[in-house]
Amino acid sequence: MSPAPLVLTVAGFDPSARAGLLADTWAIAHAGGAPLAVVTALTAQGPQFVCVPVAPRLLGQQLRSALASGPVRAVKLGMVPDRGALAQIVRALRPGSRPIVVDPVVRTSRGERLSALDPADYRQLAHRLGPRHRVVITPNREELGWLEASPAQLLRLGFWGVVVKGSQSAVDEVFGPTGHQVLGGARLPRSTSHHRGTGCRFGSGLATALARGEDLVSATRSAKRLVRRFLRSPIIR
Repeated sequence: MSPAPLVLTVAGFDPSARAGLLADTWAIAHAGGAPLAVVTALTAQGPQFVCVPVAPRLLGQQLRSALASGPVRAVKLGMVPDRGALAQIVRALRPGSRPIVVDPVVRTSRGERLSALDPADYRQLAHRLGPRHRVVITPNREELGWLEASPAQLLRLGFWGVVVKGSQSAVDEVFGPTGHQVLGGARLPRSTSHHRGTGCRFGSGLATALARGEDLVSATRSAKRLVRRFLRSPIIR
């Protein structure tokens, strides 16, 4: 039996574990990976919302430490608070060749601002990370509109793949090396307070499936199954 691949998540910390870094590590472990985690910001998302970015220098030190832990087979990039953090991430991740899954999250599900990055920062990300990486971006339909670019345009900008998540319909669209495919699915009921972080789990599951050698369409199907597993799990009160 082959060892679980190391998968690095770089994201914000939500102490409820319903979204962000802890949701990512749950997804990586349940998808068959071994999680490594780097914190980009500390948040409190209860009655009062607080988001405090990690100092760029400390972020860079975390990244170097995580990448020195062993052969990282894939990366999931979540909330990036600002351009200083983004510069540290790009500098650390540029060497090598691995799948990098980018979840362009800039707001919470309730609309609170998490990031000062703008659409151009995300549109340029594949180019900045270099051509050796297989960079996949996973916007939902609202985020795709915010990016001000179609999937075809994003592919021309250097992204290896674009997965448009159907957050409301459970129908996802995959654009990549084999063209365009639509992956259907039935929408499951969810609790808006407890079933947060589905996008985090989807991106982390996708990164882990890619790390295990699946192609983009197969990896997307695996990520969808993981999210369905989460939505079917009992709500912990």
